[in-house]
Amino acid sequence: MGFASRHLGLLAACALCGCASGAATIEPIGRVPIAVTLEKLWTAHGGLDAARALRRVRARVSVEGDPPHMRLPAQTMEFQPDDWNLLAIGGDEYRHVLDLSDRPPTARAEQTLDYHLRSARMLCLLPLAIADPQWELWQDVTADEPDRPGVWAVPLGIPSPHAAYYLVPDPATGLLERVYYRVSHPRFAGKVVVAEFRKYRRVGGILLATEIAHSLVEPEETDPRRVRPADPFEPVESVFDPTRAGGDASDPFAFPVYWVLRFEDVVFE
Repeated sequence: MGFASRHLGLLAACALCGCASGAATIEPIGRVPIAVTLEKLWTAHGGLDAARALRRVRARVSVEGDPPHMRLPAQTMEFQPDDWNLLAIGGDEYRHVLDLSDRPPTARAEQTLDYHLRSARMLCLLPLAIADPQWELWQDVTADEPDRPGVWAVPLGIPSPHAAYYLVPDPATGLLERVYYRVSHPRFAGKVVVAEFRKYRRVGGILLATEIAHSLVEPEETDPRRVRPADPFEPVESVFDPTRAGGDASDPFAFPVYWVLRFEDVVFE
């Protein structure tokens, strides 16, 4: 049975809220805690009206990190927020449109570039992007942080390089503080990452994290801020097939230890 058929529920109609017993209840979104969490999160970032007004996003993206061969030189990317399939790379002199619904390349170096670009597209407009009806949202409160409810966001049918995002807001500002995700892209398939959203700046009425620091979450992690809550969606069917795309999740050197994604010269139209 596919994931979509096992976990049905549109944000506009209902939300699923985890109970203490681990069961799930379905209620109108206006009556459950997730509505409050999402409203605060979206309002802190500029609100859904500002997000819906966006027609085009353009930014220079780069990645620095360890090991050095995992870096991404500065690239200009452009996309329409409501189009999850097409991502334009380059400027006036050279422009390439990447179809994100296509399978990733099989060559290791090309896979790394492909992963970084896909990742930048998905993370750029979080958390406003998850208001799109192609996301399924669940409320969750962890035992370690009972006063800091997080939100599970799962892309349904979107060609995302990640699966089962867990979003944690900053209780002081309401802004997105960190995101946990499991990689579905064949380059790093199965790895779990924590991403810290930093250096917010306002662009066209929207608060955007211009720096996102990523690090691999080891299975033996004990720091509550780095341990991802239990994933209720595992296993999730991926739009990618790692075995057919040359993925090698068993290679201990295949994944960067630490890397920072940066957005510069951001323009919202």
